[in-house]
Amino acid sequence: MESLLVVEGFETLRNQLIEELAKDYSIIPGVDYAQAIAQFQKFVPRVVTLDLGLSDPEGFYCLQWMLARQPDTKVVVLTGNGDRETAHRALHCGAYDFYQKPVNLAELKLVIRRAFQLSGLEEERRRLKETLERRGMGLEGIVGQCAAMQRVFSAVQMVAASDVPVLITGEAGTGKELVARTIKSLSSRADAPFVPFKCGAVPKALLERELFGLEQGEASGGQCPVPGKIEHAGKGTLFLDEPAQLPHQLQLRLLRFLPASKLPRAQGAGELEEDLRIICASSGDPAQAMRGGDLLEELYYRTSVITLELPPLRSRGEDIMLLAHLFLRRFAQACNVRARGFSTAAISALESHAWPGNVRELEGRVQRGVIMSDGPFLEPGALGFSEEATLGEVPPPRNLTLREARDRVERKAIGAAVHASRGNLAKASELLDVSRSTLYDLLKKHGLFNAGERQ
Repeated sequence: MESLLVVEGFETLRNQLIEELAKDYSIIPGVDYAQAIAQFQKFVPRVVTLDLGLSDPEGFYCLQWMLARQPDTKVVVLTGNGDRETAHRALHCGAYDFYQKPVNLAELKLVIRRAFQLSGLEEERRRLKETLERRGMGLEGIVGQCAAMQRVFSAVQMVAASDVPVLITGEAGTGKELVARTIKSLSSRADAPFVPFKCGAVPKALLERELFGLEQGEASGGQCPVPGKIEHAGKGTLFLDEPAQLPHQLQLRLLRFLPASKLPRAQGAGELEEDLRIICASSGDPAQAMRGGDLLEELYYRTSVITLELPPLRSRGEDIMLLAHLFLRRFAQACNVRARGFSTAAISALESHAWPGNVRELEGRVQRGVIMSDGPFLEPGALGFSEEATLGEVPPPRNLTLREARDRVERKAIGAAVHASRGNLAKASELLDVSRSTLYDLLKKHGLFNAGERQ
């Protein structure tokens, strides 16, 4: 039998609650807040009913103390008749729901039962999410559950076992350098250096020196050779980002190096043997760059023995929220804040956004949200979304089935109603013209319990 902590200062009501609720739960009584804290420490119940009429400052301290130690506890606060300000403040502090006195035991039992149901669902979801994340993490921190990313994982494992040149393509912010680092870390060169070089970020006058280095006497007054990125890579991996942005003369010099990994030295000083692997990346279409004359044809074919294409975030479906929660936990821990999830409106905004900046943009928005949010659930504004963008129409993706289209519209309508009612589920159910129990079922259906129940 589930344990339920009942904190009530009025003896008559407390005894009445205990007598009635003991039919369904193992009751842990709390006469006052001090005893409530002691009982909570001892039994760690999943659901608590907390009377806030004893003393507001102490009651809110007790509420915040419990949630600080067990954030997933469902606390149902009981308030005086008409005391909506206290109730809303409690919800803002993280309470699961509120119930105004005088108590109707049948209604209160329904609220408590749903709290236990939600707690069980959240626990099941956590276990499933951990399993999926372990499966999705897969390779050195790259996260993805969608089919396209699973194909990338398989390809990365295969190419890591060889030394063939790899070309990684994908829009800016999709994680090309992270994939390159993963290939290196899974290869026989794992302990050797990984040297990234952004070909378009270095002034043309310095490109040759940065990439190939300088020999003794080449620089004015230079007494010693200056090693370039190729030499720094040694027996490791050189990551060239956008090689099409190199001048043709440097692309030609790179071609001389590629066949035997021999670095031509200046002024007849011979060659430097370098046993390294080259991985290239391009945000555009490298074949188009070759046809347009920016990328030498021979260099294109030499560097693209294997091509890995990374999908844009907007096409990765379920990965959007998977990554959002991963970033949320990371930044909340780093900033020591209690942000634990996203509101219904925030989830809607995240899932409908076009993500022109891909994973990099998502990471930045979540980091901003953690810093700018003052509650446990991040709202669209904290993430940098306008209300119009949150509730505006989003064109459906291609190949959307009728059922998927209906579900999307239904989910969007629920999100808009909860957002418009500022988290008041009774008001949201009125706006949607459904009963509160139906709204709970819809929240369950669309996986919106965290956001919808506790805004």
